[in-house]
Amino acid sequence: MCKIFIFAGLFLVLMSAAVQAEKAVVDFRGIYKVYYPQDDSLLVKRLLQKTGKQITRIENFFGIKPKTEIHIYLTKSESEFQSYSADGFPEWAQAIAFVYKKIIIIRVANADEANRLPQVFLHELVHIYLGIQYSSTDLPTWLHEGIAQWLSNENLNADEQVLIANALYGNKLGNLSTLDSMFVFSPLKARLGYALARSAIDYFTREYDDAALLDILNYLEKKQSVNEAFKTATGRDFVDFEIGWFAFIDEKYSWMILLNVPNLVWVFLVFLFFTAIIRRHYKNKKTIRSWPEEPNENDNVLN
Repeated sequence: MCKIFIFAGLFLVLMSAAVQAEKAVVDFRGIYKVYYPQDDSLLVKRLLQKTGKQITRIENFFGIKPKTEIHIYLTKSESEFQSYSADGFPEWAQAIAFVYKKIIIIRVANADEANRLPQVFLHELVHIYLGIQYSSTDLPTWLHEGIAQWLSNENLNADEQVLIANALYGNKLGNLSTLDSMFVFSPLKARLGYALARSAIDYFTREYDDAALLDILNYLEKKQSVNEAFKTATGRDFVDFEIGWFAFIDEKYSWMILLNVPNLVWVFLVFLFFTAIIRRHYKNKKTIRSWPEEPNENDNVLN
């Protein structure tokens, strides 16, 4: 999971020469500087190879290229990762974007995080671009996070879809505006929040095109309210959009409640029950067919 940080007062240890001296650095496209532990050169090479095309897509979507450098710091432990803030970061965060400082911090402490590195980097990079292009507005968190996941090709996996289904079943879905406090959520609730943000963008891009999404961002930058921006860009107000989104996730994910482990057990038991009935039926039918035919009374009558 990722998090946006925009607070200028946060303590950044990474600005010290001591931290930079311990890391190697590679300059990518003349804009992106990646600082990494010296034994992770292959990891960084893979990162740059896997993200080049997607970075171009991000640049094309926003129609800009940063005029100042963006610094990316890779850390190898939780303690080093947490040291970049005086207050610490949420336990579920793997990466942080200091939007206005154009700095990204990513933890790569195990194989899973290494595999996720290209996608996580792109996610945080989208946050930086949103901060550059829309610096005078406070974009809704669901919009920030949904667009970041969309442009970094982060699709909802089965677990996240089940989380949405559980929230639907338990009537625990709030409005999208409730995600503005997502960064103080518990790990599970935060994961649901990210999934909902992604699903909202999925619904939007199904109904409209990229231009409409950019229009909303531009109208928000011009200080229109969320409702006004949606109305101007799509002809629908935001409440109507949310109603459509609720219907969308209900149609797409509600059935996935069956994939919960207890439900799977019951589904399996029901399956076994009906399989046994069908098997018994065919077995009885086969047995009946194997019985010898009774002799016909007329068979004993001589002509």
